[in-house]
Amino acid sequence: MRAVPLLVAALLLAGCTAQHDAAVPRPDPVVPSTGPASAPASASASAPPSPSAARTVAPFATGLPAGGPVPAGFSPLSFSFVSPRTGWVLGDAPCDDPACASLLLTRDGGRTWRGVPAPEHPTTSAVATASTVRAVRFASLRDGFAFDSVLSATHDGGATWHDVPLPGRVQALETAAGRVHVVVAVCSAAGCRSALYTGASSSDDLRPVPGVDLPGDAGAGLAVHGRHVYVLRPGTDDGRTDPALYAGQDGAHYALRRTPCTGEYRFDAAVAASDDTDLVLVCGSDVGAGMQRKHVYTSVDAGQHWTAAGDPPPVSGTLLAATRKGTFLGNTRTGVDVTRDGRTWTHAVGDDATTQVGFVTDDLGFFLQDALQVTRDAGRTWSRVRFSR
Repeated sequence: MRAVPLLVAALLLAGCTAQHDAAVPRPDPVVPSTGPASAPASASASAPPSPSAARTVAPFATGLPAGGPVPAGFSPLSFSFVSPRTGWVLGDAPCDDPACASLLLTRDGGRTWRGVPAPEHPTTSAVATASTVRAVRFASLRDGFAFDSVLSATHDGGATWHDVPLPGRVQALETAAGRVHVVVAVCSAAGCRSALYTGASSSDDLRPVPGVDLPGDAGAGLAVHGRHVYVLRPGTDDGRTDPALYAGQDGAHYALRRTPCTGEYRFDAAVAASDDTDLVLVCGSDVGAGMQRKHVYTSVDAGQHWTAAGDPPPVSGTLLAATRKGTFLGNTRTGVDVTRDGRTWTHAVGDDATTQVGFVTDDLGFFLQDALQVTRDAGRTWSRVRFSR
């Protein structure tokens, strides 16, 4: 059975610390969002409203929605931060309205939260053709995206949401340097192909990028850092094509580069960027009984050359995040492992399937399993985030 690649690109904001907001917060610096589903979280506020109730609130003077209490039974699915202080968590909660997606906002680094308007799409559906959203990425205080089988966007800080037309399902989406990059799977009777779309994050005008050829719909890896964009082309099931890396800037001029993901280790791959040209690549074998052998490599020249960085525990899963202080690899059984020296791997956090792991700075990061956890010391210790106001 072929493993489907999973990816979170860890995007860094250097030199900032989380601060508690004043009544009217200072504007946050615009930085790349942390970027790529869960059991119920036990966090809620007293007497909360239904998830749809937050959609009618008035905006702050800063342009962000005022928000309301956290919905009862909120279960997190995805997170995105644009600074150490400001971030969002997309999830779901029990409700009568079919649009059960819920969105929370923090302005103090995850210490307090409030419910804000969410896209009017469910997070799951028994109908295969239904429009769903299961992940979120914000590019700035005003521009954000929620996605799965449909792409929804906001350009007013989440006060309102609307759908952006695309020809297929969103496989991956990341934002950086005022742009949004989207991998879209387009399927027909003849089969499936994936394409890369890009555009300004403040606009709905997304255009396909010529020359980026992505076979199938298994999900190409996507990592961004500043103006630099990396798209990991998956290998093919017949073994004729190994994973390869497209490297480009500003959504144009992509160069195709070979990777060491060959032979037994061509079945699964993921890439993450800790700087403009510093990359981490994981190559995985086929999955059997929840086990998967993996090699990890690093590059300091945008993928032109690779250096071996040790072998993590052989547990299935290639959910990857990279900072200048460590490489974090999530799996489907035991959480996240970390290497800080590029040779040895140790357990970092978690005891079950990892949903998402990402860092806002080298020290501040978040991990999502059945609950959201935060680290403020580069992943050495973690504590559970309580979704209270």
